[in-house]
Amino acid sequence: MDKQEILKILGKPESFKENAEGSALTILIQSEALNVVITVPYQVTELIFEVQSKEGKTLLSDKHDFYGASEYEDFKESLLEITDIIKSPELRLTNNGKTVEAKGYKWYYWFGEFCN
Repeated sequence: MDKQEILKILGKPESFKENAEGSALTILIQSEALNVVITVPYQVTELIFEVQSKEGKTLLSDKHDFYGASEYEDFKESLLEITDIIKSPELRLTNNGKTVEAKGYKWYYWFGEFCN
């Protein structure tokens, strides 16, 4: 997905920056408990996540690649989910620091190691 398509979905909040190479968008989401940096490369359908403590220490990294018949729609849905989380960023680490959950109507899995 190109830069303009990504920005059309995400909008243009102040927390977005383009990397020095001009090849990806970086998004910073700050919650009370932790910060999440998301890298959205242009022309591919992947998201790279890094969770940081308020002191800047990396706590968790994850990467989502989207592929298959629903690749484009799944990627678009994930971008829309990011826009929702930016509006009200309530985040927490669970599963001994291996999973990030976001709060909507209730807490739900966002990324990291999935467990039931």
